Amino acid sequence: MMRQREEYVANEIELAEKSRKDAEHYVVEQRDALSAARTESKEMLDASRRQAEAEQARLVEQARLEAEQIKIEAEKAIERERELAKQSLQTEVVTQALSAARHVLQTDLKGDEAKQRALVTDFLSKAKGAN
Repeated sequence: MMRQREEYVANEIELAEKSRKDAEHYVVEQRDALSAARTESKEMLDASRRQAEAEQARLVEQARLEAEQIKIEAEKAIERERELAKQSLQTEVVTQALSAARHVLQTDLKGDEAKQRALVTDFLSKAKGAN
């Protein structure tokens, strides 16, 4: 009976030792798995960060190109408006010059300086009133 008891205790010790070794092996496997998961998650975060930075750079470049295009279009619009204003001013000058010439041709000046001054003053006041 003592031998049986010794064998039983020895067997239990052996089982306990085997269970301890299995547990240690399981702990090592779990640590390795956790380490691999941490490494994988870090790599995923790094990849996401790089992708976000690339997307940000792409969006900044796109915004820069759009701003440049808007600037070019604005410069073209300003140039068109400048040309239109220039043409309008030329037309107005021609119209005023023709009107002044017509007014002068309709008036007999014959060397009278006072009459000439009055004619110019009258024309200028009418021209200001028309604008």
